[in-house]
Amino acid sequence: MFTGSQLQTGNKDIGSSVDENRRSLRAKWGTTVIEEGWTPVPVRLLNGQHKLGIKPSEMTVLLHLLKHWFNADDEYVFPRQARIAGASGMSVRTVQRSIDSLEHKGLISKEKKQSEGSIYQHNHYSLAPLVKKVQALDLTEA
Repeated sequence: MFTGSQLQTGNKDIGSSVDENRRSLRAKWGTTVIEEGWTPVPVRLLNGQHKLGIKPSEMTVLLHLLKHWFNADDEYVFPRQARIAGASGMSVRTVQRSIDSLEHKGLISKEKKQSEGSIYQHNHYSLAPLVKKVQALDLTEA
């Protein structure tokens, strides 16, 4: 989720575009909504949902994972499945099945890792496979 005034993508700084987008988003949604944060989602991902074989429940999970991807160089995101379930209205089991399916389709990868300062292991998710598949997606066919 993006709440800062600047976003970096690779080596390309797009801070001024982000400021313009924030103004446009405020005009559309209102300041209160936008100040809570917003998540950029590539239109190519939305347009390619069917071609990528992403079911609606899986797209919901992906959107929640994207919400936690703050910086381009963050290797993993690690929201709790219960948090995704609570925010989306899905059961934890449906979230688990969606994550397993996304991993099986090669759209995300999952690792158990111990967070710093924690004695417990939690799932960490990489969106790198999704990025590669979306970049390679051919949407020219009907």
